[in-house]
Formats: sequence, C-alpha cells, structure tokens
Amino acid sequence: MTTPAPNQVPQSDRRVKPVVSTWIVAGIAVILLISGTATSGFPGFLIMLGFIGLITALYSLATGRKSWALIPSRKIAAVVLAGCLVTTGVGGAIARGPSLCWS
Repeated sequence: MTTPAPNQVPQSDRRVKPVVSTWIVAGIAVILLISGTATSGFPGFLIMLGFIGLITALYSLATGRKSWALIPSRKIAAVVLAGCLVTTGVGGAIARGPSLCWS
C-alpha cells in the first residue's frame, strides 16, 4: 500500500462540503414540494419533485458541473434526468383531473 504525498488528501478523507447556494436552493425546493403537496397531495409532490430534478439534471448535463444537489458527473445527471421523467409521469398519471360533473 502506498501512502499519499504530503500535499494530497487520501481519497477516503475527501468530503463534499455543501456551499451556501446548496442550502438556499434546497430551501426553495422544500417550499415548492410543500406547496405541491398542499395543493394536489401525493401526486403534486411527485410532480414537483420531478420538475425540480429535471431542472437540476438538465443544468448538470448542459454545464458538466456539480449542481446544488451535488450531482458529480454528466452520466449520473442523465440517470437522474431519466428518473425524474418517470417520477413526473407517475405523478401526472395518478393525479385526479378536473371533475366533469357539475353537482
């Protein structure tokens, strides 16, 4: 086993430290999730979660940089994007549409 150079940090000791923008955007995301849940219940939560993830994943795919959610690479961003499309689709599928009967 080799030891790291004095100026290098071993791979196992590296930690990702969130920056201030991570906490700000996470707070905004939580507010959006609460509002989606309050207006439409669980389907609204899924739809909001999907939209937030879609925007985040698209940013990481387009720029190749970490987003506020700390998505580390474009490959993982593509997986997150696919998952968010499914999440949004499921939320939309189980959401109740407007009632067509007037009572």
